[in-house]
Amino acid sequence: MRLPNHGAHRAWGAFPKVAPRFLGGIAGEVIPPGKTIIVLPAIDTIYRFTTAVQDISWGERPGDEGSLVYTRAQDGNEVALSLTVLYQIDPKEDTLRELIRGVAVSDIEVRELVGSVTLAEVRTAMNELRTPDFLNKDARYHAVDKVRLAIEERLKGYGIKVVRVNLDDFRFERLVKDGDTATVDTSYQDKLREIQRLGENTERERQRVKTVQAKKSQELNEMQAQVNRWIQEAEGYKNQAVLRGDGFLQARRNEASAILAEGRALVEGLRAQVDALSGSGGIAVLKLELAKKLAEAQSKFIVMGEQSQAIDVQRTDTNQLIEQLGIVEAMRDETRGKKSAVEDAAATTAPSMQEK
Repeated sequence: MRLPNHGAHRAWGAFPKVAPRFLGGIAGEVIPPGKTIIVLPAIDTIYRFTTAVQDISWGERPGDEGSLVYTRAQDGNEVALSLTVLYQIDPKEDTLRELIRGVAVSDIEVRELVGSVTLAEVRTAMNELRTPDFLNKDARYHAVDKVRLAIEERLKGYGIKVVRVNLDDFRFERLVKDGDTATVDTSYQDKLREIQRLGENTERERQRVKTVQAKKSQELNEMQAQVNRWIQEAEGYKNQAVLRGDGFLQARRNEASAILAEGRALVEGLRAQVDALSGSGGIAVLKLELAKKLAEAQSKFIVMGEQSQAIDVQRTDTNQLIEQLGIVEAMRDETRGKKSAVEDAAATTAPSMQEK
């Protein structure tokens, strides 16, 4: 017969089961979809398995409380879990042979096996968590990963691979049975929701406070930047004023130094003039300088006569005065010259008369 090809489900036929031992038991060949084989009635049996990824979910239907997985936290609070496990059958010959020989001969039996192992490992791992750990995302993920590893460890010899385990939801509630009826006590979950709501409100308030702090910090930084700019501007104005003051002071110092140097030069000149006037030609220089000053001032003088007792009052100008001073000096020089000549002549003739 030809095995049907179910498309995405990839159905595999495996191992005709032969009842008499001497006929070989389970065959060692895996029959792929579409292959034609001969099946002996009442002797051969073909087992079909789906090798695509399959899933089992608990609590997938809203309001279906009976499908939830109930367990208990380490501190005693009861927890209702909604979870999903994804698994896949390995099509290798040796693992399929062990699967058929040991645990299952159909997809339904494999599904029941995976479901039972998953529930056991979920309850074991989740019982290790305390109530606060359920509220901690990292702790929950760690526990779920521990569940996946435990399921793989128990099913790895049968070729069943666990693809993923998802904890879809959890609620702190307990199932209360009263005869044939069952009710759900959600009082603890309600308290947790209230606490969570208060926590969220608190977190929002904290975020609001952080936002206000950040805004005020930004305003402070902007104001500080403005103050720094003002300080820099004031520093610049101060430096400019200092430079202007230093320049003005230096200019005045230079001016004072120039005045001092000029005064010292003037004093030295006066000292030189005094020294010059104190010498033998000082009287003549003084007279000449006096004559220059009188000429510049255009002064008028009264000349007193020397030949009579009367005083001749005459008006004269500077040029006449200079001329008169020159005549007087010339006459004096001539008189001194004649006197010197006479004295020289006398000194020359005196020895000659003695000799005679």
